[in-house]
Amino acid sequence: MQFTKKISNQIQNYLNSEKKPLICVVWPTATWKTEFWIEIAKNFSWEMINCDSKQIYKDIECITGLDYEELKWVKNHFFWIAEITDNSWSSAKFLEELEKLIDEIYKRWKVPVLVWWTGLFFSSLIEWFEIPKNSTNPKIVEELEKKSNEELFLELQKVDFEYSQKTHQNNRVRVIRALEFFYSSWIKKSSERKNIEKKFNPLIFCKKIFSDEERNILYEKINIREEKIFLNSIKKISEILKNFSDDEKIFFEEQKKFPALKSIWITEIFLFLKWKISKEEAILRIQQFARNYAKRQMTWWRKKDWVDFVL
Repeated sequence: MQFTKKISNQIQNYLNSEKKPLICVVWPTATWKTEFWIEIAKNFSWEMINCDSKQIYKDIECITGLDYEELKWVKNHFFWIAEITDNSWSSAKFLEELEKLIDEIYKRWKVPVLVWWTGLFFSSLIEWFEIPKNSTNPKIVEELEKKSNEELFLELQKVDFEYSQKTHQNNRVRVIRALEFFYSSWIKKSSERKNIEKKFNPLIFCKKIFSDEERNILYEKINIREEKIFLNSIKKISEILKNFSDDEKIFFEEQKKFPALKSIWITEIFLFLKWKISKEEAILRIQQFARNYAKRQMTWWRKKDWVDFVL
């Protein structure tokens, strides 16, 4: 994707109208966004911020498909700053640190460019909703944890139908958080807003992939990319896994404690090394997951009428 004169003019017009500019590049996975944001950063000498939850952690760069050589051309933040056993990087902490960093960048008279995105990490900033730092009522959470995903979701539909429409039934953490919020405050999560005024009015670029042909091309690229990442990651991830239990049940319990281990690549490599699945099956699973992820990303952004789609 080329950085065109039209895009440059669009950015310049945006800068002329915004006191707190924020540029976001949120294309689906495997859609040439790296080349695009590098061109933006180089043309304007701006600073880039990672909003991908996995790229925060050290030692697992191999599963992100990102080469550090690609980053050296621009000043960047939030890449590989935490140990894989660090479980403190919640969405709430990320949002707090991100807002501090953006303020620091403004003080340097630079513009922050947000790239990549993980649901809550990115959305919490640009859609201006509050993320609770911890549970406000552990007793309520304890009771909710006893229920199945289906029971929890039906309960959420009864108390806050609007919020349930924006939440998947299997997103257990989010459903429990919404129910806890309601039973603690008797306020619907759907009506909650962090501030009346928006903190930012970002300029958001997203790759337009709407036709069947475009999707098929993207999915084929994802298949090739994920197979390459898997094969290139086996040795590195196997070394990392030596620091954790080789017992399947215990390892999956450890995954719950450490977000860095929850990546699909790490799970599939673990199962492959344990002879639970073949290499071919592991690759097929990862490819399917990545295609589904890209599909969810495209669906999510298509619903946003304030996004600038780049052809």
